[in-house]
Amino acid sequence: MPTWSQLKSKPKEPTPFFRGWQGTVVCQKACVVRTGSSLDSEVIDELPAGTCVTVVGEETSSGRLRLCLSEPCDGWVTAKFVHRLENTQANESGTKDAWAGELRTKDDWQPLGVSTFFPSPSMTVTDKTPMGRPLDIFDGDPTVDRSFLSPAALYTDRLEMAMWISQRLSGFSQGLGEEVEASVYSDMSALEPAQPSRGPKCRPQVLYIAGVEGTGHHGVMPMILYPAIRQYGAATFAWWRSLREILMKTHPNKRKQLLKELLESMSVFEKQHFIMEWSSWPFGEDERSRWSRGCDDPHAVEREANSGNPGNSVDLMEFVELFQEHADVKVLVLHRNLVSASWSHKEWDDGLVEHAKVLALFNDYLTGVLRRLKPSMWRWVSYEKLCAAHLGGRIEAVDSIAEFLDLPKAPLQRAFRYFKPSSKDAASEMSPANLRVISDIERRSNSNWFHALFPEQQLLTLVDGGRLEYAPPPRESEGRSDRTQGIGPDNPAFAQLWASLSPWQQEAWNEAIAACENPSRQSQSMEEFNSLLSEDQRFLLHKAFLREQVAEKVDQSDIDFSAFSCMHFWIEDRGFGSEVNNLISAAILCQQHKLKCVVKDEAWNSGMLHTYLQAEPHILRRCPCEKRCRAIEVRRDRQVATPGWFAVCKHATGVSFEEKSKIMRMIWKYTVETRKRIDFLNKELKLPSSYVAVHLRRGDKVAGNRKESVELSVQQYAREAVSHLNADCSMIVACTDDRSAAEELDRAIRRFGSRAEVRFRSRQDVPEALVNGHWQASYNSLKAKDRINMTHEFLADVEVMRCATVCVCTFSSNVGRLVALLRDGPTVSMDVQTWTND
Repeated sequence: MPTWSQLKSKPKEPTPFFRGWQGTVVCQKACVVRTGSSLDSEVIDELPAGTCVTVVGEETSSGRLRLCLSEPCDGWVTAKFVHRLENTQANESGTKDAWAGELRTKDDWQPLGVSTFFPSPSMTVTDKTPMGRPLDIFDGDPTVDRSFLSPAALYTDRLEMAMWISQRLSGFSQGLGEEVEASVYSDMSALEPAQPSRGPKCRPQVLYIAGVEGTGHHGVMPMILYPAIRQYGAATFAWWRSLREILMKTHPNKRKQLLKELLESMSVFEKQHFIMEWSSWPFGEDERSRWSRGCDDPHAVEREANSGNPGNSVDLMEFVELFQEHADVKVLVLHRNLVSASWSHKEWDDGLVEHAKVLALFNDYLTGVLRRLKPSMWRWVSYEKLCAAHLGGRIEAVDSIAEFLDLPKAPLQRAFRYFKPSSKDAASEMSPANLRVISDIERRSNSNWFHALFPEQQLLTLVDGGRLEYAPPPRESEGRSDRTQGIGPDNPAFAQLWASLSPWQQEAWNEAIAACENPSRQSQSMEEFNSLLSEDQRFLLHKAFLREQVAEKVDQSDIDFSAFSCMHFWIEDRGFGSEVNNLISAAILCQQHKLKCVVKDEAWNSGMLHTYLQAEPHILRRCPCEKRCRAIEVRRDRQVATPGWFAVCKHATGVSFEEKSKIMRMIWKYTVETRKRIDFLNKELKLPSSYVAVHLRRGDKVAGNRKESVELSVQQYAREAVSHLNADCSMIVACTDDRSAAEELDRAIRRFGSRAEVRFRSRQDVPEALVNGHWQASYNSLKAKDRINMTHEFLADVEVMRCATVCVCTFSSNVGRLVALLRDGPTVSMDVQTWTND
């Protein structure tokens, strides 16, 4: 009886039905021969390059194809190190090797890699597992039937596709993602398959974006997905797990019937649908040994074409044949030069050259399929020309793609603006030796590939009569900041800063700006200028830079409001003036674009908007769209904001003072209870018909982490207020969150020699911590009743300022800008001279 050591080292028997063939060793140094197929088995020999070998079997081990040798020794070697000689095989049945002929119809057909896209909870799923683990919306409930075509499985498919589409488009462009999310989730009833109708059936539109790995699928796919969703909405299917299960993991003999059942169960014939697939060749990182020799294997193309899942992906010819019975099918093929395509996943297939050979193999496969398709069914696009069109600003170049796919041109052009050409320069980044080898592979095969054989099938050939040329865009300099670019007097904070600078400080600023033209000097020059500033000046400079950064995001905002039915505007933990100012801007945008403006104020620190203002129908308290709601969400939380927020800000920059004032006055109508509270609070002041109102900002508006502006002295306010007094107007009313500041204003007025009476609130009912200044954190921590009382006091102050003969305030304040919109008389700003719709 043999020992365990002898059993372990004994070479495995040749593969059954495997016809031996001859080959030569092609490794650079020496080919290692082991006792078994496992890479952990004992080394028994090393064969130098050029050694003739006889192969009698093959097996996959640890993701690599291993060959069993009988000559010059018994043992196992890695397949990629053996070059197969021509005309050295033919078994008794006449087949070329174990994978050829009728493999796809064999009863024991099995897919490569994972056996299903629906792994059980016990199966290991990694980052490399194609599609990962399916969505579990039933929290693992064992009583739910998740079997194929069950209602739960269909519902999960739809929800999973909607989530993936939304996430993928958001990654491509936040703005487009916002629109798509509103569309795919708008009709939640669409998640439940419709009942079959007796009317004529619809033929879905089916698109396959075809191409070998590295040809631009991840950039082109979302670009085309966006106009499809704008046209078909929730009836756009992509990243369809059950469909891929049929096409890649199901026995080929069963695919036709299962596809028919799946399409019927998902109600794709009840209304127009758009189905898109884009699995590349090969597909995924696992189990790539079968084609690891790439174009060096003369029988690989036929083997893959007959495998049932070429390159572990979709059989494109079968895909077309299966879907043609039910749908209108089109194929858009991506082409990219082999050097760049192989560099995209240079670490795959045991090396860059090996990976290039694999891509060359599947270009052969793809060309073979395209030869058999009707010319009207397919077109191809050059990735390089697509990049050139984008970099050249020729957005209309994609119109030919829209025409071929029967998709709307405008949304495709819009999506194309967010297309990101690759910045990799493969030819200069790879080694000269690899570049020579890959270029030689492409040169030998190029004339036999589809782009050379079918030039008439190309889209994007000419734009404006000139050919498109592409060079990779320059990469952005790391660490470089362009904060100073474009900053100037149009920036309110910078205008304040400039007015405060002495002549020699202004000269130092100009020198710093000049130095910033040299990126290496930019940081140092700004530090030197900062050292010359006071604390308040540094604050203004920081605020000016911050405003430029926000303005850049605002300028980049691009939302198509026709994609939405309503706007949901969230107001939460900021001051009343800030929240309402922005809400009014949103209401104006909604009026212009015929959207419903809905305030989401459940978590607002001041309570509910409609308890203070009769804002309807301009601002609604609840959304009337219900299940058909396609809402653009407008929300901000500290330094994070939704695309909708920036869209509102961008639109606001084009709204005039007069236009906003008109809408503000329509909305600013107090409820009966609020009016009673305001009148009661203002009785304390005993206001005359004519007076000067002074709004004094204190608390966290001018101090602490939430500081918004530079504190102005009480003497400055006093001087301005006194200048507006006359015989008919001899009273000053201080509107402030700081009683001590009001008392100081009274003393300052006296120092100017004025006998004018200064009135202000006693603030007896205000919590002690907030009597002498508003601190938002302290306010937010109050009980709801106390916050509401303080909000009524704030509104009473707004009413005092609104009715004043003259109002002295600051336009850096949301309150100052809000009051100006409500007033008919003059409003004087003590800092920013021009009202802005910020």
